[in-house]
Amino acid sequence: SVNGYLFLGKNITKKNVFVSFSQKFANDLPDNLEIFLLKKTIGKKIVEQKEYIYNQLAEYNLANIVGNDVHYIDDIIWDSTMTDDSFNQPYKRDDFIDQKLYKDVEEGEDNNGTLLSEESIKLFLDDLDNDNSSSISVVSGSGGVGKTTFCDTLKYAILREDKIRKKVFYIKGERVVEFSISDSDNKEIRSLDDLYDLYREDTDEFNNISSEDFKLNFIIGNIVVIIDAIEEIESAFKERFNLKLFFKSLKLLHERFLRTKIIVTTREHFVPKIKEIQDELFVSMDYYKLRGFEQSNLEKFLKKKYKSNENKAQEANRFIEDNRLFYDNHIIPLFVDWVCQIIDRPDQNFLPSSKYLIVNESKDKLLINLLQREIKKQSLNVNVDEMFELLESIVIDYNGSMPQEDFSTHVEVLSSQDISNHLKNPLLINENNKVRIRYDILPNLIKSRSLLYSLAGEEELDLDTNKITLILKDCYQGQGEIFNEVVRICKQKKLDMKRIVTRFIRKLKKSFKNETKEIQKENMRKSTSALLHLLNKIQSPSDRSQRMLMIKDVYELAKSNTLSGLYIYGDFEALDFSNVTISDSHFDSYMNFHKSKFPEDSKVVFYHTKFKKFNIPQTQHIKNSHFDSSCIFTDCNIDDITNINLSKENKKIEQLKKDIITLISFIDTSQRSLNLIKQKCSISYSKGIKKLVDILLQKDFLILVEKSTHNQDLYKINQNFYDEIPNIKLGNFPPELEIMLEEIVK
Repeated sequence: SVNGYLFLGKNITKKNVFVSFSQKFANDLPDNLEIFLLKKTIGKKIVEQKEYIYNQLAEYNLANIVGNDVHYIDDIIWDSTMTDDSFNQPYKRDDFIDQKLYKDVEEGEDNNGTLLSEESIKLFLDDLDNDNSSSISVVSGSGGVGKTTFCDTLKYAILREDKIRKKVFYIKGERVVEFSISDSDNKEIRSLDDLYDLYREDTDEFNNISSEDFKLNFIIGNIVVIIDAIEEIESAFKERFNLKLFFKSLKLLHERFLRTKIIVTTREHFVPKIKEIQDELFVSMDYYKLRGFEQSNLEKFLKKKYKSNENKAQEANRFIEDNRLFYDNHIIPLFVDWVCQIIDRPDQNFLPSSKYLIVNESKDKLLINLLQREIKKQSLNVNVDEMFELLESIVIDYNGSMPQEDFSTHVEVLSSQDISNHLKNPLLINENNKVRIRYDILPNLIKSRSLLYSLAGEEELDLDTNKITLILKDCYQGQGEIFNEVVRICKQKKLDMKRIVTRFIRKLKKSFKNETKEIQKENMRKSTSALLHLLNKIQSPSDRSQRMLMIKDVYELAKSNTLSGLYIYGDFEALDFSNVTISDSHFDSYMNFHKSKFPEDSKVVFYHTKFKKFNIPQTQHIKNSHFDSSCIFTDCNIDDITNINLSKENKKIEQLKKDIITLISFIDTSQRSLNLIKQKCSISYSKGIKKLVDILLQKDFLILVEKSTHNQDLYKINQNFYDEIPNIKLGNFPPELEIMLEEIVK
């Protein structure tokens, strides 16, 4: 018998097909004919086509050779190649809150180049079966904005949506980066096939579907491809990832089959590179932006996270408001995660040590987390303190705006790397060849921590007077956020402020003598005022005499009563001038001056001293004779009236944490055989990897998958810990894991 096969393409008139077929094979019909066609959808609804085809077969006397052999080719391929365990089970954060996407529009249109779209997951679910949409969608956003969470949840939604029968091939850029490090064959990525083969080689997830079956399902539309952080793949593979050929292969597949769907996420800086390739290839792409939570998203998230504790939600909201974490009416979800972590565990000291940042301070924890995440994610050859110093230079040395050329020089000296990965930092804005700090919270935090580090430095430290004065001049009136923060921390740390201020006053006086620029001299005067305000606020002398004695001590006047270079700006507390002589000094806006004590006689107190912006009430105890004729009065009425050692057990816990971070980073949300774990993970646990895996299995941190590959059991992380994976990778362990670590060590 003769078998015939008829494939009906997507954009054809089916009636014409059967007219043509019946005429062409009128005298030579096959004994059996099988017909294959693609499903047609309108929205999410599948259009029934088989009934129409059977009617046409009957009309042209073809029904007897076809029988029931009319098939949807999508179903044939699905049933023949896909199994339930071909791909990992979906995962969705319990506290997931969807964000709005902002869709790019053409230049010249309204709303600053973007149009407000709908929530991300709904948009893409609606778009998957829209044959007129672009095959490639690019979702961009800054670090921590929620791109990975979006990918995780979209995969979950696709696999759980009854009306969408599709599998998801989900590639995490950070995983491919790890493959590139261990890739001894120097494989290249020039197409989706190359990426699939590479990803499949290093994971157990895709053992049950071949490269050929994968490609067939992709071009027929049964598989949606999601690539998270494509810029990380390009950065790791460099010239071995040919981005242009990769997108060209996707374009050709879609042009030939009109069924392919691929979703790519990236950081904002990488979008121009993709658009440049798009223009060269004339490929159709849609561009979207994630900007983070709006206020309504934040409220939903906190309500979901703290279901039965409204006070905690209010505390988190207050922290966010107090620290001005909203930027352009949006807050990065990663910041919200860390804020919740900080208020949930305020006393946990789990972050790496820093000479600048204080690990038990909330804002410092937030910044350490941000810096540590970027160092790990972008493979930066620096530590947290070196990253802090780079930010410090932008804020202090360049007054918040560093030329990109200077930024490049700093990075090169700091890490011997180019600036590309450093500019991906979500804390930075790179516009008009200037690098700036993005968030209001950071400049004052950086200045206060830099100043505290300088204050607490050793005596022999070669002090950078210029840098110190640039910070102190912001505190010269004894008020403001930086001043209050430094006072609080100095009191908390019980620093010897008299010794510290004495050392700085001595250094400033020495520098003042050699300085020729008036602006630098004024900065030094204001810095002296700031130091005196700090000393007075922290020591809190009981009266005017004790306050003057404090000042004489830091000016090292053991025998002399002549005080030179006393600079007080702002409303300092009253002093005792009855037994001192003041020269070459400056008082500005000192409203408590009249409350000070002065000699009862006509002794001259002030020589070559400037008084500015005084408006004090009339007083009987200040005499014209107290002021030498060399004194200058500006805008004031004086002349009218005449400031770690760890225990042995804790060391073991810290080492165990590093081992678990290594395991988690490799396993992630996939599943791994013991062989692969041994090959890819370097563990220091004294009893070996197998013993550690067994213990974690007993503690329900790991679970055993009920299947095997190559006769080996597969292990995966208990899904209860999935939400914590990003935090654990950074060394931030939840309380239940801290308890588990202590039990293991004991």
